[in-house]
Amino acid sequence: MRGIRTIWFDLETSGLNPFHNKIIEIAAIDNEDNAFQSLIRINQTLDPKIIEITKITDEMLNTMGVEEEPVIQAFHKYLNNTKPNSRTFVIA
Repeated sequence: MRGIRTIWFDLETSGLNPFHNKIIEIAAIDNEDNAFQSLIRINQTLDPKIIEITKITDEMLNTMGVEEEPVIQAFHKYLNNTKPNSRTFVIA
């Protein structure tokens, strides 16, 4: 019998335009309570409206944020941490 892993994830961004704004947080949890969360450091100031919506501040990104590439690699590893002969569903 094949196991099923379901992952729910969410992205927070520096704005509402997918062509001009950047990802500032990736968070996920699966049906086995394995979680992933990381802030991503960007070299720009967040709009006050984005701070209001996300509750993420420039200070948080500057002190706890990580460069984008290592976060993407770690998230990829999290997504692929699946038991043999199982299926994974990823839901945004």
